[in-house]
Amino acid sequence: ALERMAPEERATSSLINNLGSLLKDQGDLDGAEALFREALAARRETLGNRHPDTLLSVNNLAVLLSDLGRSSGNTNMLREAEPLKREALAGCREVLGNRHPHTLASISNLADMLMQLGHLDPRAFEEAEPLCREALAGSREVLGDGHPDTLKCAGNLAACLVDVSKYIQDEAAHLRCLREAEPLYANAAAGFARGLGSTHPSTLSYVSERARVLMDLGR
Repeated sequence: ALERMAPEERATSSLINNLGSLLKDQGDLDGAEALFREALAARRETLGNRHPDTLLSVNNLAVLLSDLGRSSGNTNMLREAEPLKREALAGCREVLGNRHPHTLASISNLADMLMQLGHLDPRAFEEAEPLCREALAGSREVLGDGHPDTLKCAGNLAACLVDVSKYIQDEAAHLRCLREAEPLYANAAAGFARGLGSTHPSTLSYVSERARVLMDLGR
């Protein structure tokens, strides 16, 4: 269907993004990348940088590049994804507001990116932590405490705090981070256990992370 479309119709068609998402889900990340790049370039030209569809394309490409960078260890892809995630967040804040679900997702996406980069430059954690806190507060307010996205935000903040603690020299501050992370992991594990069951991989992941924190705290 895409091949039969006129260029101007193809530029604004949702089929490009939908096909890109399908290829991504099927594991064809290279094929998805090409379509996401085409969709973004076309939407910038035809719709402008702040149109919601353009922002969706920015986010799709940024998340894909982040996934590719994480799986391959290619830091260049992570570096390319970072400004795209910043652009997506800035656009969502401007167009949709700070508490729109898409904005909250963009906040989490940027925080996740910064946490990845923090292992290369710990200064990135200084920006990631307040973003994680904002995402969690917003998700609790807009979606509710038991929503899967809220539970993920709780787990993300916990992970960020654990990462931050590794670079803190002061023992008291180090322990404060771990003590704050532990109930966040517990909350995420309990929430996913209620929604998905106690043996679901997401539940088990948070249970495992909480156990590691408890061990570090000597409990």
